[in-house]
Parts: sequence; C-alpha cells; structure tokens
Amino acid sequence: MTFGTGGQEALIMMSAFPTDSAAYVDRVVTQATCIVKNTGLVGFPVPAGDDRRMLHADNSHIKEDSRALSHYSHYYPTCSKSSYYATMRYWKANLTYAQYHEFYHLFYNWRMTQSYDWYCGEEWKDEIRKALCAVSPNEDFCVPADFKFVADLYQALADNEVYSVFGPNWTTDLDDICLSLDNGENNDGEDDPVCSYLRGLTVGPEISTKYAQHCVQ
Repeated sequence: MTFGTGGQEALIMMSAFPTDSAAYVDRVVTQATCIVKNTGLVGFPVPAGDDRRMLHADNSHIKEDSRALSHYSHYYPTCSKSSYYATMRYWKANLTYAQYHEFYHLFYNWRMTQSYDWYCGEEWKDEIRKALCAVSPNEDFCVPADFKFVADLYQALADNEVYSVFGPNWTTDLDDICLSLDNGENNDGEDDPVCSYLRGLTVGPEISTKYAQHCVQ
C-alpha cells in the first residue's frame, strides 16, 4: 500500500521535517484514492464496479503507476525554512515574553492568509518587520532614517558631554565624538554619518546643543 500512496516516503519526510507534516499527510490522502487490487494487501474487499483506478501488486505496475503519480511532488516547495527559523529564534531571545507572544500572533495572522510556500519569497521578511515594529517600535528599522540620524546626532553629543557646537573646544570635541563612533569597521568613526555631517559643517557662532535641539523639534 505504501508504494501506491507514497506513505513510506511521507513518513520519512515527516521525520525529517515535522513542521511540514500536514502537507505530507495531505499528499498521501490525495493519492489514496488509488487502491491496490490485491485485497489481501489492503485488508478489505474492493467493491464491485469501483471506478477508482486499480493498482496491481506486481512491481511492474507499481513502477509505472508511481511515474503517473509523480506530478504531485511539484506542489510542494523545495526552498528551505532555515532563514525563517533563525530569524524567529533571534527575536525570541531578544524580546520579552509578552513582546514575542504579541509579535508571533501578528505574524501568524498574516501567515494564515498565505499559500503553503509563503517562506519561499521575501514578503515574509517585511511582515516580520511590521510585526516587530508594532511591539518594539524603537528598533532601528522602525524609525524613519531622518529621525534616527537626528537622534544619533544628539546622542553622540550627550555621550561626549558636548553642550555646544562651535565652542572654544570644538576641534577636540569633534575628534572625541568621531572616535566614540568607531565600530571597528568605519575608519575610527570617520565614516559614520554623524561624524561626516559634523565635520562638513561650516564653523560659525557658538550654538548650545539644547537650543539646536529645540529648533529641530
């Protein structure tokens, strides 16, 4: 019976990919309309006049009919879920329990509206971001680029206790700011957008950072 319905293959694949069990079971059910003609193998009599296609128990027929049934395999994606699983593990470790529960619920609602091969494309990554921004809005990818730059700028000034721009110690202050932005890959902080912006300013009258911040707001 397993040769005719793909049951043996389904058990193997379910063992290797337990999360896809439903798809493999569905495959067996779809092909199970073909029954083996030898009633001794199936354990029940084949009704007279049954219009389902019969499979003989000898290997030659099994091989032939298996080829005829092979088109079912095209309905099951061959892409991997590894990227999806890695993403979910990362956020499960970095969100609070309540945040992750809400995030997963939001993403799951979207997933249930998609086809079985939803993870083969790129759209799921955008949906992950949307769900994350709903529960953790301060993530970098949730903040508009312009807002993030301004926030990073004033954070750099505060971290280095720089309370005025173009003050008497501006040259030293600027060097300290850029060096504090060094991440090991941005030329001692010189390639950081905040450092590049500050170094590109034309020196003018001294401006307190608090006043500048009020102007931006």
